[in-house]
Amino acid sequence: MTRLAALGVAVSLALSSPLAAQRPAFEAVSLKQNMSGDTGARGQVLPGGRVRITNNTVRNILRNYFRLQDYQIAGGPDWIGTARWDLVAKAEGDPRPEVMIEMLRALFKDRFKLVTHMETREMPIYALVLARPDRRLAAQLHVSPTDCVALEAASHNAGGAPPPPPGAAPPCGINSSTGRIQAGARTMVDVARALSQVTGRAVVDKTGLNGVYDLEVNWNDAAEGPSLFTAVQEQLGLKLDAQRGPVEVLVIDSAQRPTED
Repeated sequence: MTRLAALGVAVSLALSSPLAAQRPAFEAVSLKQNMSGDTGARGQVLPGGRVRITNNTVRNILRNYFRLQDYQIAGGPDWIGTARWDLVAKAEGDPRPEVMIEMLRALFKDRFKLVTHMETREMPIYALVLARPDRRLAAQLHVSPTDCVALEAASHNAGGAPPPPPGAAPPCGINSSTGRIQAGARTMVDVARALSQVTGRAVVDKTGLNGVYDLEVNWNDAAEGPSLFTAVQEQLGLKLDAQRGPVEVLVIDSAQRPTED
């Protein structure tokens, strides 16, 4: 998941897209229901065309791998949010992350018989805007000097980039944890998407800021310290403005429990 987020993969949300049939399929797939009773879930897209998903629900997989939020998934049987699955898949070669996403889309359409469509619904949203009339940013948001294309090429040639030091922002990605978002060389669209995971609403970039940025924002809504909304304004020079707007929603018309293998 981290690899996908770091590269900012742009994918269509509709699982039923006819493009999926034109993409290569995984050459080997193992899919089993996880009956451990554990609540921890993991998912990885690994080098060499490998995907490993452990103890995850269909709903969470759709949300995490197809860059959706909970409010963007509607319909479907109850078990898509309760039954947990283990998936191991291997593709030929080392496909690009966006190709892997298309292959996962085709796999879920085939194995879970997912029938979906997209709807645009009017919902409460937040607009991410500049907080100051003079457009000045705050101290913890600044233009990034990092060339992610060159960095990705260098790390690929070296067999992979080392992880950032503990507590440091990734050089080309976003880390989101309780009370903190750190970003390296990300667009404001990426930042808005990360904020939407915290606010529970769609966040739409209306800053007008182009290029890529480094940032860190820290908040504490449950104790002393700034709220998320205060922190975004004071630390970044941005503002979350409550509005209403169109939100794309993936509607699951039907799904079937798969045959395990």
